[in-house]
Parts: sequence; C-alpha cells; structure tokens
Amino acid sequence: MYNTVFNTLTRVGRQLFHLPTQNAVLHKFFNYTDNLPSVWELEYKTSLVLLNSHLSFSYPKPLMPNYVQVGGMHVKPPKKLPQVRNVKLMF
Repeated sequence: MYNTVFNTLTRVGRQLFHLPTQNAVLHKFFNYTDNLPSVWELEYKTSLVLLNSHLSFSYPKPLMPNYVQVGGMHVKPPKKLPQVRNVKLMF
C-alpha cells in the first residue's frame, strides 16, 4: 500500500510541479523558436545520452547503444613538474 501511494504521489507531483517548473526554465532561456518541445517530449524523444562517467571508474553495467560514456574528455595531458632544488625534508 505504501509503495502504491508513494509512487502515485511522486508521479502526480512530477506532473503538477516539477515539469511545469522545468518548462518555464526551458522557455525562459530557449524562447527563440516557436516549435519548442516540452520537457516531457524531450525526455521521451532523446536519441543520444552523454554520460559523465568512464568505464574504468564506474561499476560494470549494461548500457544501451545510445548511451555514450564521455567522462574525462575535459582532461588535458599533464605538464612536467618544475625541478625543486635544496629541499630539506623533516620527518
């Protein structure tokens, strides 16, 4: 009973509060076109999802072909560290 009530309230809250708020933000920042789809349409008509994760850092999981892991694309090759002279370590 609890799961049914919780799931129903979550779906109703999403339809009445969350999606209208997201649509308002969408129209505020992307209002340059007349045929702008709603957030609901964007969710269900998405053909490609870029995930900020990488195979080597996350747990193994099956992904659909339209889910592409792109984590680490922003990382640049490392630069050489400068040489430090006359450093006395105290342990």
